[in-house]
Amino acid sequence: MSSNIRSGGRRGLPPSSLLSVSSSGSSLRPPSSSVAQGATYATALNLEEWEAKAPLSDLETRSVSAVKTASEKIPYPLKFTKDDDDLEDEGGEDHESASSRSATPINVRFASSRPSTPSISSPLHRTAASASRVSALHPRQPVQTTQQLYDWFALIDRSVAHAQESHFRAHVASVSEYLNMCDLLLERVDEIEREVERMMEYWWSVEEGGRSLKDACERVLEERDKLIELTDDIGAHLEYFQELDQATRMLNHPGEQLIYQGDFLYMVEKVDICIEFLRARRHYKESEIYLLRFHQCLTRAMTLIKMNFIGSLRALSSDISKRITASSSSASTSAPLSQTAIMHLLYTRFKTVAGKLAPLLGELERRARKYPDELGSLLSECHSAYFSVRKALLVPRVLEEIKGLDPSRSELVELTRSGCSYLKQLCTDEFHLYREFFSTGEAQL
Repeated sequence: MSSNIRSGGRRGLPPSSLLSVSSSGSSLRPPSSSVAQGATYATALNLEEWEAKAPLSDLETRSVSAVKTASEKIPYPLKFTKDDDDLEDEGGEDHESASSRSATPINVRFASSRPSTPSISSPLHRTAASASRVSALHPRQPVQTTQQLYDWFALIDRSVAHAQESHFRAHVASVSEYLNMCDLLLERVDEIEREVERMMEYWWSVEEGGRSLKDACERVLEERDKLIELTDDIGAHLEYFQELDQATRMLNHPGEQLIYQGDFLYMVEKVDICIEFLRARRHYKESEIYLLRFHQCLTRAMTLIKMNFIGSLRALSSDISKRITASSSSASTSAPLSQTAIMHLLYTRFKTVAGKLAPLLGELERRARKYPDELGSLLSECHSAYFSVRKALLVPRVLEEIKGLDPSRSELVELTRSGCSYLKQLCTDEFHLYREFFSTGEAQL
């Protein structure tokens, strides 16, 4: 567009009497017929005549200056903000040239309800002059008809409406962005929940596996304890079987002093315990064989006690008999034995031997009560040997005492009393001596 249109109401001039200002600013000419058809215009006036015929008062001049100042600060639509920032320096120079004459309304943009054709010094015109920064709101062709002006005004109106609604669209875009972000967060939360569920499933599987492993370990520990207990039991049970070898080795090397050793009675006690153990567990493999062999060992041990007892009694009896016989013979040069010496030989010597043989005979008696079929005969032999030895020693002594009782030298009552007293004392001494050796078998006395 080659000319600028100033819109504004001068006093006494209707809007249809607007004049066009030429590009040089030296003359005014009426608008073309396409802008205002059928209108009649007055004779063209120059700027000096305009100023002379329509002078402005001070108030009006101040009002025009205020309108000018307000028009300069009107914000442009969002599409022109960047272009206005680039042309800020150029616009400053134009404003200085336009403000040199405050009374001249040229280059002043008045706020109007209808948009006017941009002036030469306006930022829109300068933006259109720049080929590289042409806005879409600038008309590509000069506005020549009313329809083109309306179309251009509609474009400007839509642009203003668009600019006014920009913050709503920005808010909608921000809300959409937030919604998208929330959707992403929800998807991420769902993904994390699924991952947590998988982790929980894995954890439960591990927990179940750990519980199963714990139960299996506890069962293995229980089995181990049972096996250890079984091993200990087997080892403890094997000790009873192994005791046979030790007893056999001891009995295979007998000696005269074997039965007087402390290990002998201990061995006999263990053999007895092993026999009781095997008799209660006859279902064990080869238990009958071991039981028989243990019985044999026990019989051999008790036989050793019997033989030593009988041998000791016979040796003692032989020695006592020799001393009594030697003292009582007429060819003996020694004095006859006194009653005290005879009592010492017949009882004290036997009590001395009983101190050594009594514990062994006690073991024999105890075993004979438990196993009468195997060991009862051995105890009977001991009793018989004891009674035979005592009989051999006492019969000559009793006969001699009976011969000493002369009926002719004492009364019958006194003789009877003396005989009964002697027999009573003899039986008492013999009973006490028997109890020194044995604790059973009183019926045989």
